This record gives sequence, structure tokens and C-alpha cells, in this order.
Amino acid sequence: SSTNDDSARVKELEKQLEEQRQINKNQTIKMTELEREFDKLTEDHHQQQEVANDVQKEATGLLEEIKEISKRNEELCAEKEVDATKIKALMTEINDWKNKYEKIRIELRNLKATSSFYKEAPKVDIVKDNSLAPTPDGGIEETKIVSYQVAIDDLLRSGRSDDPTNVLMAMKSIVLACKGITEEVDNYEQRKGAYTSAEDKSNLDTCKARLSATLKNLMTAAKNHATGYGISPVSLLDASAGHLTAAVVDLVKVVKLRRERGQNNNLSPYTIPSEPLPTNNFSSEIAPLRARNSQNESNSGSDNQSNGSKAMDIDGLKDFLERQTEAIVQAIHTLLQAIRGATYSTGSDLTDNINTITTIVLTVIQVCHDSFKSSAGAIYQTEGDIILKELENNVDKLEEMKDLIAKDSMDFMSNRVSKQRLAGASFEIAKFTKELVSLVKKDD
Repeated sequence: SSTNDDSARVKELEKQLEEQRQINKNQTIKMTELEREFDKLTEDHHQQQEVANDVQKEATGLLEEIKEISKRNEELCAEKEVDATKIKALMTEINDWKNKYEKIRIELRNLKATSSFYKEAPKVDIVKDNSLAPTPDGGIEETKIVSYQVAIDDLLRSGRSDDPTNVLMAMKSIVLACKGITEEVDNYEQRKGAYTSAEDKSNLDTCKARLSATLKNLMTAAKNHATGYGISPVSLLDASAGHLTAAVVDLVKVVKLRRERGQNNNLSPYTIPSEPLPTNNFSSEIAPLRARNSQNESNSGSDNQSNGSKAMDIDGLKDFLERQTEAIVQAIHTLLQAIRGATYSTGSDLTDNINTITTIVLTVIQVCHDSFKSSAGAIYQTEGDIILKELENNVDKLEEMKDLIAKDSMDFMSNRVSKQRLAGASFEIAKFTKELVSLVKKDD
């Protein structure tokens, strides 16, 4: 029995030993797994440590960069303040230059208005073919077409000037020219009377209606151009002028042109010097004008169509005087600026400006003398000769002061009385020129 107990105990112990071995085996396997997991965690830890080190290095670099950027920002702010100060100074300088530019632009516009008076007169070339050649029984006097050509040329020049409102004055000349043409056509119809065929009458009525319509369109285009503040394109004005001219040409083809007896081939109603006369020989140049005026006064009964005569019809004279008055006023304005010392520094500039005024005035005197001796202008001769005499006296005053300036311009500019005399004579010229305009327009 003792042996059986020992055998049972041995089996029990062997069983426990086997269980313990199994437990040890399981623990060994688990330990191995834990070791592998530990190794993996250790490796992950090393990797994370490296990443952390990299992040720390990057953060350190970013902090250094932020410090640099902050420092640069402070420098830029300082530079910005300096630039703002410079910009403010430059803006002030720009405004000063803008003001100077506006003053110079206005002055140049005034000078341009005067110098444009000396532009070459438009070349008049009436077509000499069989359909438009003047005939003794033509309906429209040739000079009426010439006046129209000159007026259209003035309109196109005015449309391209700095002041769009100039077209209104030029438009008035065109209306007067067209009025003269229609009056000629009306007289032509009265002369022909019953001799006009129904077909010719219909063609004539069509041409007259077209002339009226195109003139109205041109007036509208001129008004829009003048009130368009420079936005309205000048091509619209050109197109309307072209349509009106086409209507005039068609009208001429129907009623033909007429040249008055004794009328020469020089159809320009007046001539203007194409450029200012030189200062050094100006007196010798204007002497023939004065001599011719004196001769005209002594020969009041002479034929107005003789050689050298510049007589104009009343409508043409009105338009001529209006334009020359405007040019004289602009020239006097420039002279007054010179007297104030704002625009000129030499005496030659003053004398050149005086030459400009006297040239225009002497031309006006000559044209008016001849026109007042014509049958149409005779009603203005008595009052007109008085005004023309005053103009001549003031031209003499300007000439005297021009000689003083030529001798010693510095002394003249420093002499207040002399400058007042020059300004007074200039104002007198402007006043009497306007009186001439009022004289010939008093019956309107």
C-alpha cells in the first residue's frame, strides 16, 4: 500500500511538473512576444525621438526666421515712412507742375488763336469743266461759292482747335454763305420765271430742300461738337460738312455759276499776310498800306473794283470784322501779359507782338476803306472813316512805343507811365474795332 501511495504521488508530481512545463513554455512564448513588442516600441520611441528632434530644430529655425522677418518688417516700416514723406513731396510738386501746365496751356491757346490768323489762306479753285464753268446767265455769283468755301475751311479748322466752341462762330459764317447762295437761287428763279421747265423746277426744289436739310444737320453737328466737351468726334462734323458741300455742288450743277463783269480770276474776297512781318523792316512793309489808305481817301470816287481794291460785300465784311476783332483781342491779351512781365523777357518779343496787332489793324483799315467806297458800303462811310482814323492814330502810337522799346526795352518795362500808354492804345484799338463791327451790324 505504501508503494501504491508513492506511485500515485509520483504521478501526481509528474503531472504537476508537466503542467509547470506547459506554463513555462507559455510564459516563454509570451515573454518572446513581449520582447518583440518591446523592441518595436523601443524602435518607435527612437523614431519619435528623431522626429521630435527634427521638429525642435525646425521650430528653432522658424523662430530665428521670425526674428529676422520682424527685424526686416521694422526696417520696411521705417522705409515706408520715408517713402510716404517723399510721395507727399512729389505729389505737391506734381500739383505745382499741373498748375504750371494749365497756365502754359491757356497761354499757348491764346497765342495759337493769334497765330492761326496768319495761316495760309485756303486755296480757292472753282472747277473749270463744262458743267461748272461760270456763264453770263448763271444763277449763283461765283464769289458766293468762294465765301462758302472759306467758311467751310474755317469750320473744319475750328473743329480741330483746343476750344470746341469755336465752331459756333465759324458756323455763323456758313449760315450767311448759304443764305447768300439761296438768295441768288431765288433771284435766278424770278428771272427765269415761266421759262423754267417742270423737270428743272422739280430738280431745283429737290436741291434746295436738300441744301436746307443738310445745313440743319450741320448746325446740329456743330452744336453737339461745341457742347460735347471734346468728346464728340470731329469726324461727325466733317461728314455733315461733306453732305452740305455735296448739296451745294448739286445746286450749282442745276443753276450754274455766274461771274460778274470786271471780276478777275482772283476770287478770294480778302488776303491776309501768311506770317508776321519781320521786326527789322516792319515800317517799310506797312508804309504801302498807309499810302494806299491815304490815296483811297483822296480818291473817294474811284472804282472799287480797280486793281488793289479789297472791297467786300456787307455780309462778307461783317464776317471778316468779327474774325479780325477776335484775333485783335487775343493779340492784345497776349501783349498785356507781356507788359505785366509774366511771359516775355526780351524787347523783341514785345515788338513782335505789337507788329502782330498793327498788321491786323492795318489790314482791317484797308479792307474797310475799300468796302465803304463801294455802293453797298457807302452808308457806313461817314461814321466808318471817323473810326478808321482813330484806329490809324492808335496804330501810330503803338509804332512810337515800339521804337522806344527797340531803343531800350529795360527802361520801357521799368517805366510805369510808358506801359500804361501802351496798354491804353491797345484798349483803344480793341474798342474802335468793336465799334466797326457794331456799325456794320446795326441794321441786323
